[in-house]
Amino acid sequence: MDGSTALKWGLANQLAPEGEALSYSLALAARIARNAPLSVAMSKRIIEESSGWPEAEIWELQRPLVDSILATEDSREGASAFAEKRKPQWRGC
Repeated sequence: MDGSTALKWGLANQLAPEGEALSYSLALAARIARNAPLSVAMSKRIIEESSGWPEAEIWELQRPLVDSILATEDSREGASAFAEKRKPQWRGC
């Protein structure tokens, strides 16, 4: 499947101009890296593990994983930073 078809079917959210895939990928990686490290790691875990989960149970199965992140200091820091309109200071805890 080419990129245009993947975009049409919602399997991609943007296409890089020809020859610029690496720079687009690095820019996306930089954006992801600015997020809370625990949240990024848990997102990756959910993406990796959820492919085998029954569709009817996906939300139920991911709930304890998400809740474990919501209980962290970084979660509170993210909410505070947003409310105070400042960059968060992630600590990974």
